[in-house]
Amino acid sequence: MAARPLVAGLVVALAAVAAGCGSSSPPQELDASRRPPKLIRLSEHGPEFLNYDGEATLDPRRRDWPVSLVFAGHATVTKVKRGLRAVGLTRSGLPHYLAYRVGGAGLRFDGDRGLKEGCNPDGSDVHVRVYAPTAADRFVDPRFGSVVVGTAHIDRADGCSVPPTVFGFSEDAERRVGQLLAGHGWRVQPNRLRLDNDEPYRRDVTDAAHVWRGNGRATVIAVP
Repeated sequence: MAARPLVAGLVVALAAVAAGCGSSSPPQELDASRRPPKLIRLSEHGPEFLNYDGEATLDPRRRDWPVSLVFAGHATVTKVKRGLRAVGLTRSGLPHYLAYRVGGAGLRFDGDRGLKEGCNPDGSDVHVRVYAPTAADRFVDPRFGSVVVGTAHIDRADGCSVPPTVFGFSEDAERRVGQLLAGHGWRVQPNRLRLDNDEPYRRDVTDAAHVWRGNGRATVIAVP
């Protein structure tokens, strides 16, 4: 596939991070985001969602990945997952959660195990989680239509190969998902929306396998 060089190009970076996972460093909060996560909207009167996923809590120390994918147009979780399976994401991962609020309702959480690629030669795969209210299977936004939001990251040695294990590089995973779905015929607009969740390249010290890297801008993918 055309996107294979992207993942192949991460082998050196993943190996370098993995090699450093056993080094000692000063204490730091586990999975702490660069800035406090916050509820955001895609448009003024649209639903709100947290700009990071993680545990079913608002604790900023329990964030997993920044939201970096917005599926719009006629998106539902069912349609998005059907499209992801069609481009090779057929395995499932571990669940995380996204907080959201629709209208005047209280805060809720949606959980998803996500979908993962098959194992690449370097023992890595791309893992995508997608979120929307369970009953509706989508958000409804006045500007973007039916919406599903998602996070993406690369897993190494998570059911593939052997340790050391590394999770992260969400910017690279976002790009790969866009390339795959563009090849599937969906219209992809990279880095269209700023979601105020940019993360400089760094490792969480108490969880050295967790590697942040994202530019804070989400790719918008139109679902037919």
